[in-house]
Amino acid sequence: PRLIFTSSGTEANQLAIRSVLEPLLQKPSQSSGARPHWILSAGEHDSTLRMAEWFVQQGGEVSYLPLGPEGAPQVELLGEFWRPQTALVSVIWVNNETGVITDLRQLSQEVRARDGVLHVDGAQAWGKLPVNLDTLGAAFVTFSGHKIGGLAGTGVLWARAGRLGSSLLLGKQEQGQRGGSEKLLGVVALGAAAAALSPQPWARLV
Repeated sequence: PRLIFTSSGTEANQLAIRSVLEPLLQKPSQSSGARPHWILSAGEHDSTLRMAEWFVQQGGEVSYLPLGPEGAPQVELLGEFWRPQTALVSVIWVNNETGVITDLRQLSQEVRARDGVLHVDGAQAWGKLPVNLDTLGAAFVTFSGHKIGGLAGTGVLWARAGRLGSSLLLGKQEQGQRGGSEKLLGVVALGAAAAALSPQPWARLV
C-alpha cells in the first residue's frame, strides 16, 4: 500500500478512477465487443460524477446505485447492476452535502464476493469516523487535507497495490505516479493535522 499526494481530493478521486477505467477503454472484450462498465452511487461528489460523463463519452457504460429513503446508497442492490464487464465500484463514504454514511462493510463484502475493485471517497469521513484502511476492503481510498485542518490544495490517494494508470500530469514525482513538484508545505501541514487528530494509527493513515 502507498500514499500518492495530489493537489486535491478531486484529483485523488479522478486519478483512482482513471487508473482502473482508462486502460479498459482501449480494449473492449474481444469476444463480444462489450464495453467496460462502472457502478457508482447516485449521490457521489461532483468530482466523481464528472468522471462518469467522461467515461460515457469515451465509450464506457455507467450504472447508478440508487439511494434509499434516508439518502444512503442501497448497497444490497449491487448485484442487480453487476455485469461481467464491471470494472469498478465507486462510492462516497460520507456524503458531502447530507452527511449520510454508506454501509461500507456490506458494500465491500458484496464487491469482494464478485472479485471487484472498490474505490472509496473518504474525504468527509477522515477525522470523523475510524479509518482502518487494512480492513476497509477498498483498493483505493481518497482524502482531502483541508477536511481535517490541513491546507487547501492538498489531497491524498491511498492505493492498496499495483501501479496506477496515467496521470493528467506526467513526470517522475510521487514515484512516477504523478508529475509536478509536490506542495511540500501542504504535505507537511497535512501530516501535522493528521497527527493531531488522535494518537490512534488509523487517524494518521499508517
